[in-house]
Amino acid sequence: MGAEQPETIAAIVAAHRAGTITPAQTVARTYQRIRDHNDPAIFISLRDEKDAIAEAEKLAARDAASLPLFGVPVAVKDNIDALGFPTTAACPAFSYTPTHDSTAGLVPACRTLDCISVFALTVDDAALALSVMAGPDQADPFSRDRPLGAITPFPANLRLGVPRNGQLIFFGDRKAEAAYGDALKRWIALGAELVEFDLEPFYETARLLYEGPWVAERYLVIKDLLASAPNSIHPVTREITVAGARLSAAETFSALYRLQGLRKIAERTFANIDALVLPTAPTAYTTAQVLANPIELNSRLGTYTNFVNLLDLCGLAVPASMRADGIPFGITLLAPAGRDALLASIGRVFHADTKLTVGAKGVAQAPLAPLAANGSDEIPIAVVGAHLSGMALNGELQALNGQLIEATKTAPDYKLYALKTTPPKPGMLRVEAGKGAAIELEIWSLSSSAFGKFVNAIPAPMAIGTVRLADGRSVKGFLVEPEVLGEARDITAYGGWRAYMKEVAAI
Repeated sequence: MGAEQPETIAAIVAAHRAGTITPAQTVARTYQRIRDHNDPAIFISLRDEKDAIAEAEKLAARDAASLPLFGVPVAVKDNIDALGFPTTAACPAFSYTPTHDSTAGLVPACRTLDCISVFALTVDDAALALSVMAGPDQADPFSRDRPLGAITPFPANLRLGVPRNGQLIFFGDRKAEAAYGDALKRWIALGAELVEFDLEPFYETARLLYEGPWVAERYLVIKDLLASAPNSIHPVTREITVAGARLSAAETFSALYRLQGLRKIAERTFANIDALVLPTAPTAYTTAQVLANPIELNSRLGTYTNFVNLLDLCGLAVPASMRADGIPFGITLLAPAGRDALLASIGRVFHADTKLTVGAKGVAQAPLAPLAANGSDEIPIAVVGAHLSGMALNGELQALNGQLIEATKTAPDYKLYALKTTPPKPGMLRVEAGKGAAIELEIWSLSSSAFGKFVNAIPAPMAIGTVRLADGRSVKGFLVEPEVLGEARDITAYGGWRAYMKEVAAI
């Protein structure tokens, strides 16, 4: 299997649902990549390949539409319990065998603060994974019920907080500083208003994490191992954690009081700001540099993140640019807990606007997927013929203030016919699954009133029905009444109306 294979969750799920690739093939490709990289440090525990492929093959009998991550392989960090695998937290001496999966089985760093995060190639992929994971866990007393909101269009009056002049720290990295400035310009171009805020209370909060009593929470996790086999623990981890044994209850309460004050300051900060936009990291270091000075440099790398959990914020880190020296630069969006959907809604637009490739394989970003209506006034409609951009009847959509959302394809379940109409129009007919072709189309968005006017004006033999897309989504769109196809020409092989009309124009 080559590099043309789907890389994002959305693309993999779409391919599985369309039948162009099976989940078993995707799983096999994943194991081949693991062999190609041959880095045992990446995978501490690996499921037997034959078992994984066998389970993937069983998915063929499942309802794909009911499985949001249909056939997508995932990796789970080794401090999270996954049934059937030992949890080691990268320390063999600490290893134990879990009896259950998902967050009560997290090896805590700070139990009162911990929150499992998601790594993905796109914001939409991360949001989809989070929607599957999120929810209260009755086995975890620190779990909270924070329903995820829906991803929405980019807000019209977005206010983003940026630190006051002189408060940003880059440790002398001018390229990182310039990249952050460029990211802010991109936000302004997208329509955001930048509002200055005082970052110093956030820095003070960050210092509490490693200088305050929360180190004692880390000590509680491994105190038995520290007592019985201290040399089995990484020396840096041991040095940081052992300090937790020396903290007094008085120091703990003092820090809690100060944190509560800092949380109130953060609340006031967000009173007139939707989200903060900060560098994800102030600079970048080589592995050798970190190994030579691990505690200080890791603390530096957490300059803009060490305060996040203490202040009960949610965060989204997205790529912003590739620096001239080849080092990537990213920004992090922060907002009060529970506003994950807001961050995803604006972060996905920013990431798409960068035009950066996804991941390390140089794969281009796909166009942003259309958003579900979710009670809004907008209704998506799929067009396949004369209403396409630049075609004869596209003006009807524009007259109704229609907005082009995306260009995509149907599932391979349709045939396309050239009808004998004026102006020329195609008719798309749904056939048995997999017995047709993927037909090119565009998805436009109309207000509910405009949608009604548009549909009411559609003449026979055209009709509006449900069109299944390549990625498994369904949308209302143009279909044709089959009884009129006796004299129509089958143009399915062209893959779309544009290609057919281009040939007709050339004759």
